[in-house]
Amino acid sequence: MADIVKSTDEINDFPKWDEPPIELYDDEAPARSGPLDTPIAVTFFKSSSAAEKTEEPLSFRALAERIRSTSRARKDWLPWLKLARFGDDRTDKNSYRHDSNVLAITGIEADYDGGQRDVASAVEALTRQGVASMVYASPSHTAAAPRWRVLCPLSTELPPDQRTRLLGRLNGLLGGILAGESFTLSQSYYFGSVNNNPAHVVELIDGTPIDLHDDLDEIWIGRPGTKEATAGTTGPQSGPLDEAALIREITEGKSYHSAMIRLAGHWATDGVGFVEVGKRLRGFMEQVPESARDHRYRARVEDIGRTLLYVFGKRMAEPPPAPSTPEAWPDPDLSLIREQAIAAPPIPTGILPPAWARWTAEAAEGAGAPHAFVAVALLSAAGTVIGNARWAAPWHPWSEPPAINAALIGRPSSGKSPALDQITALLATLEMEANEDLKDRRREAKRDAMQAAEKLKVYETEVKTATKMGNAAPLPPEGCEPVKTPQRRRIYSTSPTIEAAGKMSDANPRGLLLQRDELAGWIASMDRYSGGGGGDRQFWLQAYGGRAWAPDRVKDGDEPVHISHLLWSILGTIQPDRVSTLMMSGDDDGLSARFLYCWPEALPPRRPSCRADTEAALGRLRRLRALPWTETPEPKVLPFTAPAAVALHEWRIEVASMEAEAGGLMLSWLGKLPGLAVRIALVLELLEWSETPIGTPDPEAIGERATIAAIAFLHDFAIPMARRTFGAAALPEAERDARRLARWLIQQRPMPQSVNARKLRHRGDGPGIPDAERMETALRELEAAGWTRPAPSRDGGPGRARKDWSINPKLEGVEA
Repeated sequence: MADIVKSTDEINDFPKWDEPPIELYDDEAPARSGPLDTPIAVTFFKSSSAAEKTEEPLSFRALAERIRSTSRARKDWLPWLKLARFGDDRTDKNSYRHDSNVLAITGIEADYDGGQRDVASAVEALTRQGVASMVYASPSHTAAAPRWRVLCPLSTELPPDQRTRLLGRLNGLLGGILAGESFTLSQSYYFGSVNNNPAHVVELIDGTPIDLHDDLDEIWIGRPGTKEATAGTTGPQSGPLDEAALIREITEGKSYHSAMIRLAGHWATDGVGFVEVGKRLRGFMEQVPESARDHRYRARVEDIGRTLLYVFGKRMAEPPPAPSTPEAWPDPDLSLIREQAIAAPPIPTGILPPAWARWTAEAAEGAGAPHAFVAVALLSAAGTVIGNARWAAPWHPWSEPPAINAALIGRPSSGKSPALDQITALLATLEMEANEDLKDRRREAKRDAMQAAEKLKVYETEVKTATKMGNAAPLPPEGCEPVKTPQRRRIYSTSPTIEAAGKMSDANPRGLLLQRDELAGWIASMDRYSGGGGGDRQFWLQAYGGRAWAPDRVKDGDEPVHISHLLWSILGTIQPDRVSTLMMSGDDDGLSARFLYCWPEALPPRRPSCRADTEAALGRLRRLRALPWTETPEPKVLPFTAPAAVALHEWRIEVASMEAEAGGLMLSWLGKLPGLAVRIALVLELLEWSETPIGTPDPEAIGERATIAAIAFLHDFAIPMARRTFGAAALPEAERDARRLARWLIQQRPMPQSVNARKLRHRGDGPGIPDAERMETALRELEAAGWTRPAPSRDGGPGRARKDWSINPKLEGVEA
């Protein structure tokens, strides 16, 4: 590297920019789809008296923005909200807000006022379980005494009597900490801050609506201080068992998991055998209508065996007897919590051209996010905007498209989603502008279709006449073919199937971006619609290279899809633990090697001190989008200048020396670096051109400056980031789980004397290891490290032994 560029100061002499003006950040968010983007009915009350009500259809993202922006001088001046629809009946005090006036619920709300658990812990628990939700600080919230509320949207409106059932799910997930008034049907809550309290926070969690989370019934916890069932509940703690009602819940497809557990337990208590209970459950599942057999149904059918094992306890072996006298505890191995990850490098200065460098810094400041998140996301998005209009070729026959896959890695509340929003907002605007003529295009298409129909009629008459006269029929005239309806021009998509992605590529040959606020869901869903044969991964591998794609499906008939240069970039966020379990697990098929990883250090919460000039950034992206593309669908290939090609070749030699010392995933990733350098150099060359005066000719070659900047970026930023990412991912799953559990134990105050394996798995604020076998293995790993030892007991009567584990008392007071 020293022979190529001694420091990033040599890349350019970009001038420093002045301090940005102090303005509030209020850029508009891009359009999306999902539970957080689907409007639901929200009822607002101007005050606690609820004498006036307003019902509005709002998405959770819009609702979150309203909560963030609402502030009053006093708490009792703040408005109230309720995720429900109310009728027009008033109480004798003229209030709309009473239980009998609730017509339907569109979500659930809950309050925590214990002053101990902070917002981040609730966000982490909800994120881990994948529950679509929002957590916002109560008006009286402070960092020293946390108080917050949770809102969860539903997938559909439900009767009011279903609320307690769903609230018990949320309470169980959070460890039973919710205030008792949360269970009151018509309970509504203040929202907003008092005097723009800087401690006020609003966090959105993407996931599945809570009414579809049947898995949470297993940890259902009702209203504090009560044991009786509430109408509509079906959780394991829901009161007397109604066998007929539970069977109906299964056969009608309303609920599977909790109903099967309760029925199996009931029959087992009555002496029904293991095999017979299994036959009954499978028989009832076979009665579910075909139309209701969705992914939940299939998952529960596959889960019947585990349900039986759970109820009958066949997987639990008798534990060894406890020693009569306790053994002395060893000194615990603290390396499990002391080992430090590779430090996150900063974005090198001088990599981006000056206007883009300023915009990414200010956009990150406005989003409260690390600069690296916005800068890396820009490279991916800019490559998408350029697309197949320009490729780069260091020398013949090597060429690369500008597609750049990027994964923004961080824990909840690390700023990765707000950073991503800065980029997708620009793309959403470009896409909207590209479709301003959609109505005109469709009108023209309708006109052309009618003309074609008329030409076809004339042609049919000519054929009939020629046939009657015994003459040869004429060929059909031009312009009588069917006219396709013009589609929206697209730049990005959030969740296309492979078939949809292929059709979008056919209609948008320049290329597209797959943008995911959470890459884990996309990776986990791969091959869902293709039978699990790996077709999804092969598609995205091919889309990175810009090669031809011709699926030749029977259903395409006489008009098969053929895309000369299939091109998609991928840009999304993911949590560190999910990188290990999803992106880097299984066989190395090359997908993880085709990502640029960005995992910066998290920043403390702060208010924005500036506002990025988004309109200027849009202007520069518009120039990239308008690059002439005269030989569609073939890209215009920009060659490297001779000095640029020399610098790239020297870089390839250096990468080869790194490969000789690497192995596993890091070796695969390093193998893609030369090609990634070409792609980034192309993007940087055109980003710099986008800042030049209007009328400046677009580049005809990739210069040395852009090439050295790309190499410096990879050498000083991307490689250390990859080592940081792969370092955590390279650990075996058992060690990752053990470290996670160790960190969780150290954070408990006071340190528990013992823990129960099952309860640890189901705690909303637990270590986040949901699988019984993994939890057992993690505890065994800690046992080997001197942290734990088995302490089985039969407290509570006969039956299976409790999976209790004693904790080494020498850990008390240890700091992580």
